[in-house]
Order: sequence, then C-alpha cells, then structure tokens
Amino acid sequence: MRRSRNRCYVRIFALTGMFCICIGLRAAAVAVAVAAENVSRPGEYSGYSEALYNGDVRHSQYITMRDGTELAVDVYRPTLDGVVVEAPLSVVWMHSPYNRRYYPASGPHLTVDLYPGAARGLIKYGYVVAVVDARGLYASFGRAVGYNRGEWMPSAFWDAYDITEWFAAQPWSDGKIGMWGCSATGETQLQAAAADPPHLEAVFPMSCAGDFWGTGSGVGSNAQEGLPSPEFPYWAPYNDIASPVDDDPKGVKKAAARQEQNAGSEIGYVPYRDSVSPWVQEILGLDVRWNMDSSPHTHFDLIERSGVAMYSTANWEDTGGTRWGPIIRYKNLSNPAQMLLGPGGHCIWYTDYSPKPYPVTFRIVNEEHRWFDYWLKGIDNGIMDEPPSTCSPTIMRPAASGALPGNGRCPMKSGSITTWGPNSTTARPRASTTAA
Repeated sequence: MRRSRNRCYVRIFALTGMFCICIGLRAAAVAVAVAAENVSRPGEYSGYSEALYNGDVRHSQYITMRDGTELAVDVYRPTLDGVVVEAPLSVVWMHSPYNRRYYPASGPHLTVDLYPGAARGLIKYGYVVAVVDARGLYASFGRAVGYNRGEWMPSAFWDAYDITEWFAAQPWSDGKIGMWGCSATGETQLQAAAADPPHLEAVFPMSCAGDFWGTGSGVGSNAQEGLPSPEFPYWAPYNDIASPVDDDPKGVKKAAARQEQNAGSEIGYVPYRDSVSPWVQEILGLDVRWNMDSSPHTHFDLIERSGVAMYSTANWEDTGGTRWGPIIRYKNLSNPAQMLLGPGGHCIWYTDYSPKPYPVTFRIVNEEHRWFDYWLKGIDNGIMDEPPSTCSPTIMRPAASGALPGNGRCPMKSGSITTWGPNSTTARPRASTTAA
C-alpha cells in the first residue's frame, strides 16, 4: 500500500512538474511571441502600430492662400469596409511641382502609390495622406518661378505654412502634421520647415540637395547669355494634363489657372553663385540670386530655429548634390534627426507598389511609418534611441569604429558616421510664428 501510494505521489509530482513545465514553456512562448511582434529597427516595423483600415477615398479641392491664390489638393482618407473614417487623424502631405494626381505626370499610376515614398502605404495605419500642386503648376493658380524650386521665392514662401495650418484645422485632422517626398518634394519640406508652421512636427526629406551651387547639382547657366525670355515658361502646357478638382469637373477653373501660369518665369543666364536672374528681374521685377536664394543651406538658420524633426535620406548613386544633401543638413542642423544612406539611384527605394531587386530591398515606407508614429502619434518605438544614422551599400548599421561588416568603411570624414552631429530626442522650443 505504501509503495502504491508512493507511486501515486510520484505520478502526481511528475504530472505537476510536467504541468509547470508546460505552463513555463507556454509563458516563454507567449513572451517570445510578444517580443517577436514588437519590432522596430531600420526598414522593419511591426507590433507597435497595426493596420486599422482596409481602404481609402480621395477628394480634391482648392485651398486659398493668404494672397488669394488657390492651390489644388488631393486628400486621401482611410475607410473601413467602405465607410469613411471620421475620427481625427494625423496628416502627412507632399508639396509637389510634379502633378499631385499622377506619377509619372501623364499617368496612369497615382502619385501616392508610385512617387518615391509611396505614402499611401501609411493610410491603413491611421493617417490622412495628401498631395498639393505647387503654385503656378498643373491645376494650381499663380505664377511659378524656376519650376521645381520656386517655393523659396517671396510669392510662394508662405504657401507651405498656409497649407499646413489648413490641414491642421480640418475636422478629420488631429493637428499633427508631417511631410513626405523626394528630390524637389524633399526640398519643399525644408522650405516648409523654414516657414515654421506651428503644426508641422516632422518631415522625411529624401534625396534633396543642401547647396545647389557647390555640390555638383549642375546649377549655374541654364541658358546662354543674352537670350530673351520665352513667351511663357516651358511648364505652362503641363496644365493640359492636370486633373481638375472635384467641384470643377469640366476643368473651367483649371483652364483659368493656365492664364496665370503663363506669367511665370524661367531663370535665364546665372553663371555665378550670386548671379541675379535676368528673366525673373524682367518679368516679375525681383532681384533673385537664384543659385543662393533657392539653395536650402541659405535658409539653415530658419530651418534650425523651427525645431522640426527631420529624417533625411539619400542613395550612393544619387547625383553629387542630392547624395550629400542629407549629410550637409545632418552636420549643420541641430534639429532632432535621423539619416539613412542607401544603395540605389536617385529616389530609388523598395515599396510594395514598386518592388526592387537586391540590394535595393530596404522598405522605405516602414521607415516613414516608424518616424511619423514616433513624432505625430507619440508611439515610443525607439527610433530616437538608435544610432543616429544608417550608412552602408547594403543598409547595414556601421560598427562603433566606423567599419562596415563586409563592406569596408563608410567613406565619411571622422570615421564613424554615428558620431556626426547631434541626435536630440526632444524637439527644441518652437519659435513664435507670425504671418508675414
């Protein structure tokens, strides 16, 4: 009997032990699963912000600037089972000289799908995404100067401010505004930061120069000396392929915009850094030192004063100016920052809408998602606790010494790029902003 009871105890103890082991293993498995779900590192992001919506809807309209000029905007809002989400959400927008609706400009692909950054990928996570035709281009009214760098000109300088604040005031907006885009639409983000709208929290400028004159961007003489100004700027006919806004189905207002666009100005002969544009002077009566006034570095004091958080990216195969633009900004600005240098060409990144072969496999929308979740939604995903830059032909994190595993050394001054510049985790106090 005692032996039988002992066997019973042994069995009970064995079963109890097995139960405890199973519980322990299950708890460990759950812990591992939870840990596996929460991933936040360059190019990878899961567990912090899940997809909430399964569609989107677009509407378009004109936004009126402080001087009365109307700019066309496309706004994409999330839907759930076909119903538009009414809850206020953060807005990420692009200020574009390249057609707000389609990319390439003649179609058929939507800009939010195919333009570098592909921000439509953010909508399902609870973002509103928008694209605006820049002043004097496509469906927008006004006169453009220099086509894709005219945002620095006096007539357009405050447009990004007014657009950002318009977004912040909409009932579907929570007042947290960010910007996305590459090349010229990266530079429009820098210009927006210089204007310092109070609700602009973070930007994600990709492959845009810091100094157009001094970094091999090919700026200088874009016409022969003495040539007369053209009858109308070369971009005015782009109005023909622009998309009218919703309340202008026949394009009557769009056609009216063309009349103002015809009065825009190209640059003419500007052979030196401080050359004044002869055509802008003739047509608009403005003394514009084009190579200086349209270079972001000229406005670094305003950009820095804004305190806007900035994630700058470029690629090794970018042209000289756009390749070094992120480094120039990172080294010279104290804004909260991260930086990424990838292996592709100009604005070439992997997205779900435009997959690329190895080594261009870094998912840039994941990185946008991490950045905007942190700065617009307040999600502590650790992005600002990471080393302040990623720099490698294959997107590998540099070692503390600056050596890149299997890829030699990062060809930057001072060894490790992780030591370059500040990496503040909190925004600086915002400068007071007044309309000018």
